[in-house]
Formats: sequence, C-alpha cells, structure tokens
Amino acid sequence: GGGSKVAGAGSKKEFRGKRAGGEKRGEYLRRQPSDQYKFSSSEARAAEEGARTTIMIKNIPNKYSQRMLLDLLDKRFHGRYDFFYLPMDFKNRCNLGYAFVNFLGSQDTADFHEEMHGQKWSEFNSKKICEITYARVQGRKALIEHFKNSRFPSQDASCLPLVFEVQRQSEPQAPDDKSCEVQATPVHLYS
Repeated sequence: GGGSKVAGAGSKKEFRGKRAGGEKRGEYLRRQPSDQYKFSSSEARAAEEGARTTIMIKNIPNKYSQRMLLDLLDKRFHGRYDFFYLPMDFKNRCNLGYAFVNFLGSQDTADFHEEMHGQKWSEFNSKKICEITYARVQGRKALIEHFKNSRFPSQDASCLPLVFEVQRQSEPQAPDDKSCEVQATPVHLYS
C-alpha cells in the first residue's frame, strides 16, 4: 500500500502544476512537439485543396537579419512566397530564433522543407540545426488578419511582418525562375 501512496502523491503534485525535474514552466510542452504541426512532405506534395502553406522556421541564429533570411529564401524561392515575418527583440536588435513564411503552394513548402530542414546554418559558425514545422496560423489572409493590428515598438520595415505581391510576367520555367516582380509591404500598411 505504501508504494501506491507515493505514486499517488507524485501524480497529485504533477496535477497541481508542480514541475518535476526542475523544468521551467512550459518546457515539457516545448520538448514534446504536437504532431499537428509536424511537417508532412506527403501532405505537401499531394497539393490538395486546403493544403497547408505556412511554415515556421525554427532554430535561426539570433544574428540573422530579415534581409539575410529573405536573401536565403530568394536564392531558390523568389516569387514563391507572399508573407514573411522574423520576430525581433527590439531592445537587443536580434531575432527571436524563428520565422514564418507563407508559400504560394504546398509544393513550395515541400521543396523548402527538403532544402532546409535538418541543415546547419551557413552564417556565424552556428551549431544550430534548422527545423521546419507547420505554423499554427495558416494562409496569407489569416496571417494578415493575425498581425495587422499588432503593436510593434518600431516602424522599421526590417522588423515588421511583410506581405508580398507577386506579379508574374509568364509561368515560371524552373523552380528558381526569378522572372517576376515582388513588392513588399509591412502588414499594418497593407490593405
């Protein structure tokens, strides 16, 4: 009987929100990613109606700027995304280690995942490994709605969510075809 009392007491402690093993609040949840956000190449490649197009890029070295990440995206994905946000620590002028990108199609998310997921970052001699998951908020329209009324301590476009208008002259001939014009607008100025 005594053993079950100890186990029961431990369960009660956990139920009351006490943290086992000295974990910080929320740490256990962060270590256990929800399968609903786990990237699925087969889902993305199927390109079915309503397929998810918004990804979260994780483990970004804090010294990466918005420009550096956009340049990285544009090497192979110019004109293939219409929303980008790299949250910043305004006081320290460094990123928070994650970003959101909405691609024009789910196949583009699969291509990006294939290229970046599990890769080391090339700049700053970082040991961080890029992780790609689906974002909670999905689609350009929902992202605009989510961020348009947010308050940002800076109006500097390099610190704000950006909405892109992609104007194609013709159908792309190759995945890295850059024959399109792209206009970026901070989300709170977008209408």
